[in-house]
Amino acid sequence: MHPEPSTLALVESPVQLLHVLEWCAWHQSKDLRLAVLSPRDAHGRDQLATMRTLAQDSGIDVVWLDPRVSRFAPLGAWRKLRRWAGEADRVVVGDPFSGLIQSVLVTTRIEKVTVIDDGTATIDFAELLRSQEPLLRWTVRRGWVTHAIRTPLARRANRYLGQLGPDALELFTVMPICDLPHATVTRHRYQWTRRRFGPPTLHNGVTVVGSSLVESGLLSEEVYLQAITEQLDVLGAPGGVYISHRRERSSKVRRLIAATKLKLVTSQLPLEIELRKGPVGRAVICFPSTPAFTLPLVLDGAGTRLRVVPLRASRLSPQAEPRARDFLLRIGAQVSPDDAAGDERADHR
Repeated sequence: MHPEPSTLALVESPVQLLHVLEWCAWHQSKDLRLAVLSPRDAHGRDQLATMRTLAQDSGIDVVWLDPRVSRFAPLGAWRKLRRWAGEADRVVVGDPFSGLIQSVLVTTRIEKVTVIDDGTATIDFAELLRSQEPLLRWTVRRGWVTHAIRTPLARRANRYLGQLGPDALELFTVMPICDLPHATVTRHRYQWTRRRFGPPTLHNGVTVVGSSLVESGLLSEEVYLQAITEQLDVLGAPGGVYISHRRERSSKVRRLIAATKLKLVTSQLPLEIELRKGPVGRAVICFPSTPAFTLPLVLDGAGTRLRVVPLRASRLSPQAEPRARDFLLRIGAQVSPDDAAGDERADHR
């Protein structure tokens, strides 16, 4: 019999799986079982399937689970994950806000935990860990279900992680997080991605990175389209491409493509790999979200310029949750809306 892997990794999205590969390369270890907790949306599942092949080609054992296909599927997945977690020395967590993952953590009491990046949600996680507030994602709407069920579990999860201490809790991140009293912060710069892919070829057009801020209720569709059109007008770029976010509504994307004449690209890989592979525009436009932090590292030295769409409070939807509004504005304050060379931006991350 083969010995059980010493590490269990739990991921729910393509970019989380990418960061597991970065973590493995950083620690020079492939001794892990990677459990993919597949989402419902078809695009996310397709991207995860592509990333699963990439992980398997790297020599990593990947197990695919479908905890969302039926009413009883979460229980079956939970039992498997608890058993595997009990056999592991460390659990690598892709989404510390996941109720399923939180329930595994608090009932198994794993001795060592690594939390990897899940976009700007990592910044939110660090802030909540520091303040010992319940681990609830900033986009969550607060209703009676959240109050009665999710909040107690999220509070237990934070208490559990906080008591581990920096010797047992690692945060593996590219986000601007320095001192975290309860964890050891390991900063990486996408070394595995940069070695594996690229450098990208450049074209004279613009690459616009899509966002799910409309779908999350933070921006109206009108404001979103206007913001992108304004940036294109400033750049005066001769055409380009729009890389849609996997959670964007198709009707919104169609309307944007018709208005801007950009070419639609639907990626089968996380954005960071897609742009590192190229081709990519000499100018890249994104909203103040995850790409504003990751792309300066991924495209460092490529000759691109990143332009972050400025978002004022007056542009945000009045129906948005106050915590979500505040978080987005704080993220926007950490990234410059002005043009900046990838090399220069990355030097300060």
